Amino acid sequence: GLFLTDPVTSRQCDRVTPPDCEDEGLQTEGEVFGYYSAYVCVFNGSGNEGIAGVEFGLNYAGGPSGVQIFNWTHCSDLTFPTASWPAPGSGIVATWDRLNTCQTDEPGGFGEGVTAVIGSFYLSAYGEGLFEIVPRPATGLLAVANCENAQTNLRPDQGGALAFSSDGSLKGRRGCKTIEVSETTWGGVKQQYNGNR
Repeated sequence: GLFLTDPVTSRQCDRVTPPDCEDEGLQTEGEVFGYYSAYVCVFNGSGNEGIAGVEFGLNYAGGPSGVQIFNWTHCSDLTFPTASWPAPGSGIVATWDRLNTCQTDEPGGFGEGVTAVIGSFYLSAYGEGLFEIVPRPATGLLAVANCENAQTNLRPDQGGALAFSSDGSLKGRRGCKTIEVSETTWGGVKQQYNGNR
């Protein structure tokens, strides 16, 4: 999922508290020519299983009349981005040490779902459009791994989107949907990643 805040230019990971996806204050719409920190999260993870990794891609119109990304800061332990990251059509795998730093914070309260903050972009939009989390192009997967290395594949519409417009006519989405577990292992995702930078 995605949400916007006023720009955070230092210690981005320390200055955001993992939010509950149902928080009405989460902003997914921004103004053209405004400057924002855009946080990428996994919402509604299982409290029993936690979140140890994610893979996703980016879809947006770049260029002089699109979204401009000035900086990316990851909040996970390790990242494996494509060479063009964070350009449109690029992708990334982000992981935490599943034994020591697996994400288990449930900001909405016990049983309400884990939120993991993957990282943040410092960006601005110089034209109207969407900034979307989509399946990673190298694998075609939008996926999350839990602390036991079991992978959950998400539907493409569960990635979340930020909307930038002059009049508020474009609407974003947080990406809070309930997820269904598949049988794939996170080791399988890592094998798919090898050689696909």
